[in-house]
Amino acid sequence: MAKKKVSDEAQQKRSLLIDYRATFCSEDGERVLKDLMSNHHVFTGTFDKDPMVMAFREGERSVIMAILDKLRVDPEKFAKMYDDQYGDGP
Repeated sequence: MAKKKVSDEAQQKRSLLIDYRATFCSEDGERVLKDLMSNHHVFTGTFDKDPMVMAFREGERSVIMAILDKLRVDPEKFAKMYDDQYGDGP
């Protein structure tokens, strides 16, 4: 029974990864991901003199970084690929 549960969990993780790729690896998805990266502190610092503002910015950034991690995308490499294709940097 334990093997079936592990197998089901592995299949669910695999299916979710496929969903992430279907969502973000299309031309539209890449534009959305680039916008998210640009607006949620992936390319800019999160520092602010107000620690609550800085914590909020870090939270925004960490969500985008989690998406990039699932996609196994390096943010700088993604930005370069986007610039090469669209000529419009973050």
